[in-house]
Amino acid sequence: MVLSDRPFVQLWLNVQNRQVRPFRIDPDDIYLERRLRGSGDTKRIEPESQDDVLALLESQARAQAGSLLRRTAVPPGESLQGVVYFRFPAPTTGRRRARADEAYAYDLTVHLPTPDGPKRILLRPVPART
Repeated sequence: MVLSDRPFVQLWLNVQNRQVRPFRIDPDDIYLERRLRGSGDTKRIEPESQDDVLALLESQARAQAGSLLRRTAVPPGESLQGVVYFRFPAPTTGRRRARADEAYAYDLTVHLPTPDGPKRILLRPVPART
């Protein structure tokens, strides 16, 4: 997704609380970890603040503001949906036109708190098929 000419990753979440007590969700507890393939180099990528995202949303996209994930408690048996934004996490190659194998030579791990405990989801970006 592009907001104000800047690329972002839009993470849509649906949190279901199947526990017997409320679950507190806070977008500040969600983050991405980028690891360059073939090295131990990692970078933690924090979500953009709600204020920053709202400032970037253009007038025609302001309807999305209602879907921003906010700090809240999810009651037992209930669910919550929301969106978290991250600056585009692709590493810079230092070259204007990177080769496809360089541009996609990283993995992302999404770190999420859930009612069942912390979860990590590994994502491997791949070039789009044309």
